[in-house]
Amino acid sequence: MSNFSQRKLARLLNRSPSTVSREIRRNRTVPGNELFERVLNGLIRQYLPKGTDLSVYSQKQLDAIAYELNIRPRKRFDFKCPIEDMTEVMAKQHEVPASIQ
Repeated sequence: MSNFSQRKLARLLNRSPSTVSREIRRNRTVPGNELFERVLNGLIRQYLPKGTDLSVYSQKQLDAIAYELNIRPRKRFDFKCPIEDMTEVMAKQHEVPASIQ
């Protein structure tokens, strides 16, 4: 899993190390997983150079990096960030039907 230990990756993703370990084992044989890891490592390296010691960063700094990665626009959401897409979905769920108005 490149230069990120499971514990460091778990801390970066705000997950428990056992959850990260379980997901890695579960997805190890999934086609494209290697590509996913390369893409993830490339994204993380935009903020943290290869071989960076994560212990020098505070949890607040790691959370800020995770937030920046999570709000990136996605092609699958028509180049909107996930929160914009979720806001639209939630707005549609809470619209009042015309028959009630």
